[in-house]
Amino acid sequence: MRTLLRRHTRLVAFAAIGSLAFLTNSGAALGLQNAASVSSSNGKVTICHGTNSNNNPYIVETPDKDGDVSGHAAHTGPVWDATLKAKHIAWGDIIPPFDYTDSNSVVQHFLGLNWSAAGQAIYGNGCKPVTPPVLALTVVKTNDANGDATFTDSETSHSVGASVPFSVTVTNNGASPLVIDSLVDTVAGNPITFTCTPSLIGALIQPGASASCGAIVAGYSPADGSSKTNTVAVVAHQGPDNVCAPADPSCVTGEDPNHTVGSSDTSTVSTHVPPALSLNVVKENDADGDSTYHDSETASAAGANVPYRVTITNTSAVTVALDGVTDALGAAAAVPVTCAPALPATLAASAVATCNFVLAASSPAAGTSITDTATVKAHEPSDATNKTSGSDTSTVATASAGGTTGGTTGTTTGTTGTTTGTTTGGTTGATTGATTGDPTTGGTTGTTTGGQGGGSTGVATTGTTTGSTSGGTSGDATTGDFTGGGGTIVVPPELPFTGAPVASLLAAAAGLVGVGCLLLLVGVRRRA
Repeated sequence: MRTLLRRHTRLVAFAAIGSLAFLTNSGAALGLQNAASVSSSNGKVTICHGTNSNNNPYIVETPDKDGDVSGHAAHTGPVWDATLKAKHIAWGDIIPPFDYTDSNSVVQHFLGLNWSAAGQAIYGNGCKPVTPPVLALTVVKTNDANGDATFTDSETSHSVGASVPFSVTVTNNGASPLVIDSLVDTVAGNPITFTCTPSLIGALIQPGASASCGAIVAGYSPADGSSKTNTVAVVAHQGPDNVCAPADPSCVTGEDPNHTVGSSDTSTVSTHVPPALSLNVVKENDADGDSTYHDSETASAAGANVPYRVTITNTSAVTVALDGVTDALGAAAAVPVTCAPALPATLAASAVATCNFVLAASSPAAGTSITDTATVKAHEPSDATNKTSGSDTSTVATASAGGTTGGTTGTTTGTTGTTTGTTTGGTTGATTGATTGDPTTGGTTGTTTGGQGGGSTGVATTGTTTGSTSGGTSGDATTGDFTGGGGTIVVPPELPFTGAPVASLLAAAAGLVGVGCLLLLVGVRRRA
């Protein structure tokens, strides 16, 4: 232990002290202006000479270089701190390194005393004790186990043993620069391989700034239904707040590797192998307004409101959360629809929900059709990334101005018979007929109205036959008439040329021919 005599408090010309450059308001250490350079001349070197007082542990002295070597080189001991005096430990001088010329004219190098970060801080502060700055940093660790390119503190992997991306962000929350010394990652206290890119080791982070790195840990996701918590710990030390030239060994950077700070953070990965989700969607409409819904219906006019119904069945083995219904009319973009009643938030396995809505003025132009597509989306309630959807279409047609497929009118007139046919739209025609006959006058009238269906030509027939004796029978031939004796036979085209009707016609014709022949013979006989 040094004696108090060695700890003399020698008065020094304070003009020298006045030349000192102290810390600026920003904390940048400017050093002592008359500090030694690397010059080998025996000029003066300013030092911090130790006392025995905690209140004023150092004084400024500026002896010659050879005086530093001969008179202060033996003043060894640690850099002062407030605990040393109570322990009866003498602290040493703080002397920067320098070159000098010895008595033999040989250039020597003095390594300095206590030229550590702590000693340099005191030296740069005019030999006054420096209160170390408060260091602070935060560490945030996140992962992207679900693979959605968004990192959060806790995520779920969809498979066992999957690789998991991690992100680490270190932020300097203090007033002093920080240099990162280490970044260690552990699971349940056991270190794991964690190569963070870009490497943060040695990175200088200014106050208020952040630095980030990423790592992918292969085979990390745990067993299905379990989770794993990962911890990253970061240690940093007080970084430099001043830049010194390499040729100026007495320059004070302000860096202190022994003044450190640390922080850590965790990130959790769970594994959930998602169940398969599926929906069955059925889309129908009531374009014809009969209150029944079908996949395809026909509206009576263009621009009419069309009611639609979407029936949703959860064909999954688990409950799903319904996200809503969107609808696309023809080539238009899909838009959300408001269901009446509103869809439930969730739909149990095998359960059914119905969505009714109306698309205003949506029936197409007359004679055309349009297809409407409804899409329903859902997800697993406990995992929004496990999604499913289902779609279905429904078609609306609009009737043309003359019926669904148009109309056809045809008229056929024979010498003594007239045929008129009209068909007006529809799938099924209707036929009504009436026949009256008088065997005395030989007249028969028949009328048929209707359609063969779907645009075919229907036939209405009116025929009259008159005979002098036995009357006539209505008929029609392709040529329109047949005349014999005193009557005319009109035969409809659709009558078959076989069976009893034909036999009757033939018999009647034979009778007429016979009467004609008899009259011819009588006439000949009278003439004779």
